[in-house]
Amino acid sequence: MRPQFRWAQLTSDPANKATLDVFAYRRAGISAARLKRWNDAEQIFRDAIISIPPGQFELTKFGLQIDAALVASLKKNQSRASEILAEAVLSLPPETAVEGDLCWDAVHRIAVEVCKTIETSFGKHEEFDPRIKVGDASSPVLRSLIKSNLAKLYVMS
Repeated sequence: MRPQFRWAQLTSDPANKATLDVFAYRRAGISAARLKRWNDAEQIFRDAIISIPPGQFELTKFGLQIDAALVASLKKNQSRASEILAEAVLSLPPETAVEGDLCWDAVHRIAVEVCKTIETSFGKHEEFDPRIKVGDASSPVLRSLIKSNLAKLYVMS
């Protein structure tokens, strides 16, 4: 049985869907992206966002929107990627404006990287390898990623 069929089958049953948490969706979206199933990956990330109750997991929700924008960019739909990124920024809660929050700062920096990816990809037809990977923005361990191997990518100049 093909992976995307299993995911579709799993999520088509409301009883099953109710038991899935946002991180199950995230893992499925990352897997679809690794298989270069861009449409499936974007839809899974969008479904993950919808599955989050209002006022909960705001950081993860924003990260999933950034992941969806990166997926759209990787499938060479820069207009859609820009639209998703704009939606994400406009949906930010007020507390994100407070300086010094390492988690929000980290995800903001990844959003800037996705923006750079979109900008770099406009008008290019060859493969482009972004500096970040699908799933980085919604990672539950984003703070430790920033402090370790991704720190060099997000240092503000």
